Amino acid sequence: MFGPRHAAMSHAARGGGVSSCFAFGMTPFAPLPAPAAASNVPDQRTMPPVATKPEPSTYPSLESVLVSEAQIKKRLKKLGAEIMALYGNEEITVVAVINGAILFTADLLRNIDNPIRLDCIRISSYRNDTKSAGKPQVLGNLSLDLANRHVLLIDDILDTGKTLSLIVSMIQKLSPASVRTCVLLDKRGRREVEFEADFVGFQIPDKFVVGYGLDFAERYRNLPCIGVLKPHLQNPPEWA
Repeated sequence: MFGPRHAAMSHAARGGGVSSCFAFGMTPFAPLPAPAAASNVPDQRTMPPVATKPEPSTYPSLESVLVSEAQIKKRLKKLGAEIMALYGNEEITVVAVINGAILFTADLLRNIDNPIRLDCIRISSYRNDTKSAGKPQVLGNLSLDLANRHVLLIDDILDTGKTLSLIVSMIQKLSPASVRTCVLLDKRGRREVEFEADFVGFQIPDKFVVGYGLDFAERYRNLPCIGVLKPHLQNPPEWA
């Protein structure tokens, strides 16, 4: 089922994705205007660090560590500052994609002083398969009213772009004041649709990574760092 080729699989196919009655095939969307209260604030976003120098791992499941716990904490402080600079004093309605973005969202929000409303959305689970059996579908509904609200969509990883473009399209139908996206990891080499996140933690190469919320078959989310899973653990027979 899995093997070395697993590095090319989409993280949208991890356990804990999003589902929806909305189909793919959407046209690229134009950048959204800045919130009114932040329109005169200079854009202080910086280019995300590129994690291209793997470090030896002390964790038995990881082949190498791409992003350490210390690097994550340092980057989240900067991301929080960039988000506050852009939104000014505006209240932010955060929509987190679970399960993958749980840890990232919780730690990021601790670095943001703005008033926050929080909701979550879950994508259809692909369990242990490497490919989608069909179009993703959103499981359940958002509980908060997003009309005239500044929405920040948070996910763990942006690779093909299909999942985030789908959710953004769905949210735009709910008449928000603005929609922006923030991802922990950006795997640009996997992009299949035209989509770029507004805020990015780290750019990473096309490696299958786990830890800090990212899983393989619902394992490894609790690792404090982000690392490359050892190849022989990507196809454990007991998980088949």
